[in-house]
Amino acid sequence: MDTFREQFDAAMSRLDSGIPGACVKVASIPDIHQLWELFRDNDDAASTWDSYDICPSLLENPRSDAPEDVERREAFRQRVIDYNTELESVCSGCSQCEFDGNAAFDTTFEERHVTTREYFHPGAEGQILLAEVAWQSIGYRRAPTCTMDSGHPPGTHRRYRAGGRSGGRRCISGPGTRAVRLHPPPAPPPPRRSPRPHAPPTRSAAPRAPSPATFRSFAAPARAAPGTAGNR
Repeated sequence: MDTFREQFDAAMSRLDSGIPGACVKVASIPDIHQLWELFRDNDDAASTWDSYDICPSLLENPRSDAPEDVERREAFRQRVIDYNTELESVCSGCSQCEFDGNAAFDTTFEERHVTTREYFHPGAEGQILLAEVAWQSIGYRRAPTCTMDSGHPPGTHRRYRAGGRSGGRRCISGPGTRAVRLHPPPAPPPPRRSPRPHAPPTRSAAPRAPSPATFRSFAAPARAAPGTAGNR
């Protein structure tokens, strides 16, 4: 449990320092113990859990009421509760973090909400249910209120609503509001540069006629005069 808290605390600290204006929404871990309650007597579910070794801490020997199996399942559910307690504790210490108040954990599932592929993850209807719960508990249903991080005394911060211009602001939750990060408007695109006109291709000059010296360089050498060394 200490490792879980330390890792989540480190993640929140990094977000706080790296993106100080970000608002973090934290949903609780659902009560997975309900899966065992729903499908403990389902032959296909029990076979799938066993074949793929799915979450044996909870789903091993699903039909067993032996004390050790009952204790193992209860310990599993308590661990999920402890995880959610740590999530809420760390989140409450960060001004930009909002916890769902265990809304996801308190959500009741039905068989139709769970996929029959492995009887563990939510199916399409389950995803819709969890999305609705998250939207109602930590969604952006109301216009948010944010304050400038300018070191002003309490009560003197300028307030902005969604859609306004924003700078480096830390989001807060005021009465009847929800926290949200307001992104600055995107910068206008740079003006398009008109294409540079292409210079017309230059026509190559007509070839020059060879000079007489060129022909002389290739002419046969003159014969030596009679009586010279060239006739010997």
